[in-house]
Amino acid sequence: MAVKKKPAAAKPNKEENAQLAKRLARADVTVNAVWALLDSLLADDGLAAQPLAEKYAQMSGVYFRKIRNGRVLSLTDYAIAVDLCTAARRALRSMDDSLQFADHPRGEALRSVAEQAHQVLMEHYHLSTKPGRPLPP
Repeated sequence: MAVKKKPAAAKPNKEENAQLAKRLARADVTVNAVWALLDSLLADDGLAAQPLAEKYAQMSGVYFRKIRNGRVLSLTDYAIAVDLCTAARRALRSMDDSLQFADHPRGEALRSVAEQAHQVLMEHYHLSTKPGRPLPP
């Protein structure tokens, strides 16, 4: 006697897989954009005057190198991407607490990267909300 599979169980799994793939793709785009900007700032000594921002940017680099092939392809990579975005937001906040970067020559790029990183952090926050947990930086 053959065991019948339930078709209803497959549908939510497909939806969950599709949502996971979208979340990983968004994190991948964000991680690469964040690291490209921070790496260029580190290479140009754009953070030399701000040692705390430089340390957080270097920590973002450590997280970026932990992600396999620089691509967010799994939940493990996603967890590392969240850490990278947290370190990046801290670096950006130490540069300008308001995240406006009005006097910075790359102000628009910095604002864009700050918003992208914040979106990844908020998405992660909503997925793993625990009572009393503080909002991401």
